[in-house]
Amino acid sequence: MESDNEGEKQDMGEMSEAPGLYRAEGIDALCAEVHQGLPTLTAEQRVELNSPVTLWELMEALQQMATGCSPGIYGLPVDFYKRFWECIGSDFH
Repeated sequence: MESDNEGEKQDMGEMSEAPGLYRAEGIDALCAEVHQGLPTLTAEQRVELNSPVTLWELMEALQQMATGCSPGIYGLPVDFYKRFWECIGSDFH
């Protein structure tokens, strides 16, 4: 009897042998079809979105975040950043 692992290996082997499975041929036509009808940005909007985030924008985003939640990625809760923003805010810009 074949183990589950052996069956998975066989399935993976069959997938990797599928012709053209990971080729980029025809991708341009697919992308054009997916993007058809989507709204586009104006040149002004592109410039604005590509500009650096301002310290004011960071502060506004921070003020809109909920307090009393679990710590963020660096282990510090939003409350910490709100409380000490005047001291540490410029370090984020």
